[in-house]
Amino acid sequence: MVCECEKSCGDKYKDGKIYLIISLLNPERKYVGSTCQSIYYRWAQHILACGKSMTSVDKEVDADWENWKMLLYEKCSCDCKMILKRREGEITKQIGTINKRIAGTSISESNKKYNEANKEKILQINREYYHDNKEKIQQQRRIKINCDICNKLVNKNNIAPHKRSNYCKNYLNIN
Repeated sequence: MVCECEKSCGDKYKDGKIYLIISLLNPERKYVGSTCQSIYYRWAQHILACGKSMTSVDKEVDADWENWKMLLYEKCSCDCKMILKRREGEITKQIGTINKRIAGTSISESNKKYNEANKEKILQINREYYHDNKEKIQQQRRIKINCDICNKLVNKNNIAPHKRSNYCKNYLNIN
């Protein structure tokens, strides 16, 4: 396979591995990861990252590593980081239950999937935020500013759609 990265990846991805971190209390809870290091070294990195890391598994484990185990899922010798990440993403889609982000996909793709899966939760959070900040939000909506293109007075929260409007686009063509 040809390397897809901008820079030379070298030979380190020849030692690529896909691993699982599995809950001993609930084996359905699985995190899928990838590494070129030894599985034991990567396991130690997860443990040391507790409290500092932002990965979904480190948050779920919450420093209670006694009830978790790490296993080699498959060896994945490849030429490029992107190939390893894509393989990790394929496996995550099949069996991963803890991963919030699918490796090898863009952040916007992962966000879209998360938003679809958590639509009700997000709606409830938005309602609570609006309820708690109703007055502040209404004040922000009343602020008016001049468009820097056509100089029309517009509500601040509507400036982006205004700039895409025919009125604003036509103003550029006229002047």
